[in-house]
Amino acid sequence: RPPKRRFFSGKVMNEYQIYNSQSVGNWLYEDLMAVYSVLEKPNWAPWLAAPISSIEGRYRVFPEGQLLIKNPIGELCANLSMNRINWNGSIDALPSWDDVAGEPTTYEKTYIPSGNTLTLMSINVNPEYQGQGYARSLIETAKQLGQNLGVEYIIGSFRPNEYGKHKMILGKKAITFKKYCELNRPDGLPVDAWLRNLSRN
Repeated sequence: RPPKRRFFSGKVMNEYQIYNSQSVGNWLYEDLMAVYSVLEKPNWAPWLAAPISSIEGRYRVFPEGQLLIKNPIGELCANLSMNRINWNGSIDALPSWDDVAGEPTTYEKTYIPSGNTLTLMSINVNPEYQGQGYARSLIETAKQLGQNLGVEYIIGSFRPNEYGKHKMILGKKAITFKKYCELNRPDGLPVDAWLRNLSRN
């Protein structure tokens, strides 16, 4: 049976170190519909959003790797879905997102309980709470969980999420995807918000 939800704040309790006074824990089955409707569906195009069956499957396969942040009044702010696999540490051997998710995308055919690698598969932040450090808290908690599980690596598949906006604004003057990924602000951090978040973490 999956573990009970653990929400902590302010200090180390059991597995998780909490950052910015945000409460991070594992979600429960009763949170399934809210995770889908409040976090997954608003953040993805209809053809990319994970169906409820996939979210449920991931919970059943690896409940410890399904993290959730709620605010003090119980609103869902952000979530992170992780899988656990083996990876040899070679960049050339990095798997694709599809390889790690499996088919169906529930991790049931790819999860390895003793795997040496945590994979960050999907991070969603409630549109009303973006830019408030929730992604950072989830990544930091993933690092803490990785230490507690004794894994060697944490990897993730991320796409720069503002390149389409860049192309829409500049049209034919837009730079290539590769150059966009290398584009930095004056402070040296990437122009793209997601790449900037990853650089900070």
